[in-house]
Amino acid sequence: MTFNINNQNAGTINNVDGDQHVHGGQHSTVHMRQDLKQGRDALADLRSAIDACPEASADPVARHEAARIDEALGVQEPDRAAAASALERLTQRLRSIGALASAGAALVEPIRALAGWLGPLAGGVSTMLSV
Repeated sequence: MTFNINNQNAGTINNVDGDQHVHGGQHSTVHMRQDLKQGRDALADLRSAIDACPEASADPVARHEAARIDEALGVQEPDRAAAASALERLTQRLRSIGALASAGAALVEPIRALAGWLGPLAGGVSTMLSV
């Protein structure tokens, strides 16, 4: 049997050919950076990188998606799902207008940092950056 598995994000993943018997349960610990300040700092770094990139700073769609992330993280209880969705749309837009190619690590690293802070919700971002 062959497993062809692309992107998975979970605490415990079992890929089994045949029977699997688990006695005593399975337990995992997922360590995600939960501190809101870290998320907001990552967003500030991304905003600075967008401002420094001519293609990104001139694009109204990119600016709009960055503002949506800001809105999602600008409240006491951040809406991580909304921020992750906006980050995925922003990353796709930056790819499509050539900003990721021209700015390189200056944009990619802040995107990765924010995606890492958002955790599995932003799993699609890593896929876009690795293509």
